[in-house]
Amino acid sequence: MKRGKGTNLILLLVLLVLVFSGAVWWMTEQQLAQNKGQKTIKTYTLHESVILGRFEMELTDLKKKTKIVGETNEVDAKGTYYCVNLSMRNLDANPQPINLSQFKVVLADGGFLAADNTASLLANPTGHAFFLRNANGKETVTGTLVFDVPPTNSTVRVQATSADGTQAVNFDLK
Repeated sequence: MKRGKGTNLILLLVLLVLVFSGAVWWMTEQQLAQNKGQKTIKTYTLHESVILGRFEMELTDLKKKTKIVGETNEVDAKGTYYCVNLSMRNLDANPQPINLSQFKVVLADGGFLAADNTASLLANPTGHAFFLRNANGKETVTGTLVFDVPPTNSTVRVQATSADGTQAVNFDLK
């Protein structure tokens, strides 16, 4: 039995649909496998208390500045300084470290911006930079984190990570 040209065309279209469907299925499976194990990071706002690792923390205030003036000198921002005041209470009975590298700004492109070390030191009273010492058991420490945010960045979120790196939360600063 001889097939017509229309039948060959229909068979070719069915074959193309099957190949395309298989490729889409394979790419979806690859993406799901790649995302497996990644957790969605919960987002909080200013004045919202969060337990992160062995600390209860709250971002209490945001101020934008172009310059940070300390007790001994000053530093100008390349973009805009986002000065974030926070409070952290050690929930453990033992001293726990707080490290400046636990805090980052999440950029619009998904990248991260570390806190500005010099500006953060100047924004806190001399000898009282909370991120240079351990918080004693049950102690509450307060201080200021400073980020030099580029003028092109539209996202204003700070990501905080637990000291052991196993937990993270975002804070929306809008």
